[in-house]
Amino acid sequence: MKFLAPIAISIILLLSCKTDTDTNKDKQLPYSINTNDPYIVNTQNLLQGRWINLDQKGVSIVFENNTRVENIKGKPEGKPRYFEISDGCQIDIPGSRVLAKSKAKYITLQEVNLCYYIIKLDKSHLDLKVVGRGNIIRYRKEGTAVHSPNDGNSLKLKSKN
Repeated sequence: MKFLAPIAISIILLLSCKTDTDTNKDKQLPYSINTNDPYIVNTQNLLQGRWINLDQKGVSIVFENNTRVENIKGKPEGKPRYFEISDGCQIDIPGSRVLAKSKAKYITLQEVNLCYYIIKLDKSHLDLKVVGRGNIIRYRKEGTAVHSPNDGNSLKLKSKN
């Protein structure tokens, strides 16, 4: 009888410990791209690389596979965050429900409760609208020329006058 208590405690401890397989399940990428949707694949491919913020000197973002990290003066700011490309925001943000669904035009970072609407994306330019806040962030791909507002390829915004 006096051996039952230590045996019971040992069994409880063993059952409560995580195995290596449990730990590996936790490390799986939550937003891996497992789709044949050509719109999502194309958007994912165009996003890859370093994008220089045109409005904030020294700020850039890097998309690598399905992670995004912000850099300030060339150094990572925070940890890489997983993102998902979809037809609408994947989180509930005030104002996101009134936005129209649009094929592969949203980038959601669920960990930090952020959603971006892709206004423009090509090989050299990325313009994002922060859903729920409304501000627009303009980027150019590292190694490409900066576009001028009058080059015909720039985002044209209506003034609120």
